[in-house]
Amino acid sequence: MAETEKKIDRLAYDIDPQLRDEVLRYINMPGGDAELKHDLQYHSPDEVDAKNWALIKDQMIHTRVIFPHH
Repeated sequence: MAETEKKIDRLAYDIDPQLRDEVLRYINMPGGDAELKHDLQYHSPDEVDAKNWALIKDQMIHTRVIFPHH
């Protein structure tokens, strides 16, 4: 069995059991965003959201600097 096919059965953080089950179900679904699944193994959904919002904000600032009239 390839490493990408390994079933993940635990997370590196504590979380509400119902939410944990949903996160694990998503992580173990075939396909999808591999980076998001990896992040969710080690960081809570709130931390992942905060990281993604920070990246979006940085990209928007970068775009305004490069294309200030658009």
